[in-house]
Amino acid sequence: MKKLENIVRGLFVSAVAGSILLFTSCKTADHTESYNYFKRFARNISSSFEIQTTHMNIDIPEQYGDIPPHPNDPPSSVTKKVKLKSGHYWSMAFGLDVSPVPYKIIENLKFGYTATFPLNPNTIREGLSEMEWYQKGAYAGTYSRVEVPNTINSLRLSWRQPIGRSYFIEAGGSLDFWKINVQGGWDRYYSEEPMIEDSLKDRSINPFLRLGLANEKATLHLLIKGERIEGKVPYGDVELRGTTFGLGFSYKF
Repeated sequence: MKKLENIVRGLFVSAVAGSILLFTSCKTADHTESYNYFKRFARNISSSFEIQTTHMNIDIPEQYGDIPPHPNDPPSSVTKKVKLKSGHYWSMAFGLDVSPVPYKIIENLKFGYTATFPLNPNTIREGLSEMEWYQKGAYAGTYSRVEVPNTINSLRLSWRQPIGRSYFIEAGGSLDFWKINVQGGWDRYYSEEPMIEDSLKDRSINPFLRLGLANEKATLHLLIKGERIEGKVPYGDVELRGTTFGLGFSYKF
């Protein structure tokens, strides 16, 4: 993974260095051309908005689903193990894309930042969670959960290839920064009480593809993106893999 991250960083540094060299050469040759660089650069800045749904397959240590009865419950209470295997959630994402070298074909190279905001993925018995009732009359149950962050930050590098006058395809990689909590605990009267909880930070490079319609100012596109979170917690390995599907649009300033 580190090798892939180094490749992405190298491509970005090369793009920025190329922009600086191109701008410097233009400025030396002609002041008007140096102005054109900034003008071209500004014309290629675009903002985007997407509605997304993410589906995850989940593998976490079984200790987060092997929760005993709550201390306030009768001694005769018996719980079932909770097996968290998968889950899904909706989110919205806001992004900003630029063309580091805004000249002819090279302007198809895009660098961007995206902030993704999951929509209520950590509510009771929804999102990336699972539970088992053991005292229905008391609304008592045990749960296992992967709690996702309020914001997921990503850096993206891609190539947007026009197809004819109205279509485009864009392929690239996204460096995603994650912080998740892995929990196991009780759900009593619709209020959660964690028994064990551990945090995990991860960053991973994931491929994405956009297909869409475009004109001079705006695009409408479909998104397909891979998702991957890996790491260790005190009880063992954590691995989440999935796919995000999205519908979005972008607009050039």
